[in-house]
Amino acid sequence: MTAQVTDTIQIYDKVYEICGVHGAPLFAPESLGIVPIPPHTACWRGHVDHYRLYRRKLELDQLHIWLGNSGTDPALKSASRRGPVINGVEPRVSPITADMSENFYAGLQLELPFTGGILAGRGFLRELYIHMGFPPAWKFKSIYELILDKGRLKELRDVSPEMESVRRRMLERPFPPAAGAAGERDLISWIASTFRLDYDWDSWL
Repeated sequence: MTAQVTDTIQIYDKVYEICGVHGAPLFAPESLGIVPIPPHTACWRGHVDHYRLYRRKLELDQLHIWLGNSGTDPALKSASRRGPVINGVEPRVSPITADMSENFYAGLQLELPFTGGILAGRGFLRELYIHMGFPPAWKFKSIYELILDKGRLKELRDVSPEMESVRRRMLERPFPPAAGAAGERDLISWIASTFRLDYDWDSWL
């Protein structure tokens, strides 16, 4: 287990790290028939996404995705390492190993019908860094929440003051939980929680 590469989102002229998603995943490669593989321990999902708001709509703008096949037929292996055309865009393919390639898509402009909330953070507080999973929203200095309905922005609000309050309370408890027989269950639960991006205001506030 290790810290994970985060997705990003451009909101107007600034880029933020996505540190919370309430609702279904923003983008699932499997929905396009693509099955990614992890290139290393810092990206167990096998893909890293860059989103943007454009004319108040959520778009997938750039995509790094790692593909591979363990079969023996060279032609099939080569084909499986190249991703499909997405929204009219061909990937730029870079071989990583004999069985893996990185596919990079730029300028996708793929509109996403996401309904739910997104927490986007800037100014990560380095003193709160822990080498595990995704950094939670309360570890950022500046946080915005985006509320979307079928991909269209309905509300954008600064929730930094609320997150500061959450941060004060979170810092009152030890993290990670203490190891040892007594705390093993809490430690396992905490590790699992760091790899989830879902959030729930009611549990924080």
